[in-house]
Amino acid sequence: MNSSKTFPMKCKIFLFTIFVMLISCTGRQNLGNPSDIDADSDTVCVIEANVDSLDLQTNLHHKDEGKVLADLNFFISEKDFDKNADKYLQNLGDAPFHKIGSFEFGKPTGYFMNDSLYYVICKGYLCESTDYDRELSRQYEDLVRIYSNKYGKPTYVPSFPERDKVEESSSYYLVDWELGQREIQISVHYSDYRYWIELSIFRKDFTIRNAQRYEQEHKDQNKPEDYI
Repeated sequence: MNSSKTFPMKCKIFLFTIFVMLISCTGRQNLGNPSDIDADSDTVCVIEANVDSLDLQTNLHHKDEGKVLADLNFFISEKDFDKNADKYLQNLGDAPFHKIGSFEFGKPTGYFMNDSLYYVICKGYLCESTDYDRELSRQYEDLVRIYSNKYGKPTYVPSFPERDKVEESSSYYLVDWELGQREIQISVHYSDYRYWIELSIFRKDFTIRNAQRYEQEHKDQNKPEDYI
């Protein structure tokens, strides 16, 4: 993504990131049937109502907008992802771990629409509170430096947050880049006295479309009987 200064739409996309994480407690999910998702409709509605406010550059083509990481691309099937994701990422280190600077992660989690990959989350290793300032801040700085060297530095790069801020919200959005319809997002998370960095890479067009579809089906399910 580009700047975090363009906050309204970016904030809404991040809310959908949280929505994705809420349904990911069992690992990889296929979001082809949003009616099966039990989520806060207000979260999705916020995104749906503001689709028209996308930045102009969202619609611009970028040469890497079909790419996730290394040789892993969007739109592959769930079967291909399950079988070959680690192979596609071997330039970042051999399985079971891959590295971008000091940020180390295992096999990423993929999300699919109509059997087409559109959203990937790379979860870093868990850290204790004693390692928060040293380890996680270093991972964050490495990711920002590496992506900035390749795609340009966002106009706004926040400092790494204090632990209490992350503990209050559980998920804390940091910075992102917009590359056509491809979005790269870095966030820090907290649960059960553990902290970790997440790198999320997704297609914004598919993410918004899925949120709209879920919102519409959610509305349809809650119509009064007189309107059915």
